[in-house]
Amino acid sequence: MNNFVTPPMSGENVPFKEMEEEHPPAPPEPKGVEETPKPVNLKRLKIMMIGLVFLFAIIIIILLAFLLKPKPEPAPLPSPLPSPPPIQTATRSAVGRNVVERIEALEIQVDSLDLSETDLAFPILDFEINFDKDR
Repeated sequence: MNNFVTPPMSGENVPFKEMEEEHPPAPPEPKGVEETPKPVNLKRLKIMMIGLVFLFAIIIIILLAFLLKPKPEPAPLPSPLPSPPPIQTATRSAVGRNVVERIEALEIQVDSLDLSETDLAFPILDFEINFDKDR
């Protein structure tokens, strides 16, 4: 039931694998020599490129909005009014003589009115006020 086979311990049937030679670590490079650039993260590079495209698109849209904005037209000046037609005068009097006499009588009455009302006077007041009950 148990199909597990233990490996041989003595080394008789153990395949020989040749070991690679150990190399000592390389000495550090002098500081004046440039290091090899690190590999660029492609996902980060894609996100940066998409961000730059959006930034340029927004800048272009803003520039187009300012350049294509319609210029405000000045308010139109009002045109001069047409001249009124000449007033026609009656050749004969359409107003009756009775009406003219009544108008003249009213004018005389209006001229004789006293508009300043000089005949009016202030009332005479009694300033002796007494609050006693015996009076």
